[in-house]
Parts: sequence; structure tokens; C-alpha cells
Amino acid sequence: MAEFNCTGCGLCCATIGKMVRDARSAVVKNELLDIASMFPHKFDDNGRCEMLMEDNSCMVYEDRPLICNVKKVHERFFSEVKQEDFFKANEDVCKKLQEENNFTV
Repeated sequence: MAEFNCTGCGLCCATIGKMVRDARSAVVKNELLDIASMFPHKFDDNGRCEMLMEDNSCMVYEDRPLICNVKKVHERFFSEVKQEDFFKANEDVCKKLQEENNFTV
């Protein structure tokens, strides 16, 4: 079974607020946007989740929201896509986010 190769950089958690704000303001909704818009944690003006600790770990990792779990998002919303392809697409988004934020692993 494929594994999602998270780098642990924390950028997805440091910018989650933008995605949540976009989901909440989307004109056309779908179930995935609904899940994102119901994000249960607060985030600051920069979009940083309040559960993201200074070492980039998550205070609620074992009980994190669905939208924060790549494997569960795949299972629930994208099961028709091969898991390894879905993970690769998410890894590509992660790399782009790292490039945009001048982050090197």
C-alpha cells in the first residue's frame, strides 16, 4: 500500500486558513468543500492553525480533522483514483507550497 511522504514541514498547517476561508466563500459547494469549511480549529490572520506547535507537529494529530488526513480524504472523496497517484498529486502540491514559501527540506 502506498504511503504519503509528508516532509513534516508544517506548511499545510501553517496555511490551512486560506483553504478554509476559500471553502467557506465558495459559490459552488461540494462535500469536500463542506468538510473544509467546517474546520473546527481557529487560525490566525496568516492562516496558521492553532494546533500547529513550534516544532511543526500537531497537538491533535491522532484526532485531526478529516481535511488534514490525506489518506482519509482519498478514501472518502477520491477512491476512484489510485492511491499512489493521489498521494503523488498531494506531494506535488506540497512541493509547490514549499517553493512559494522558500522552504527547503
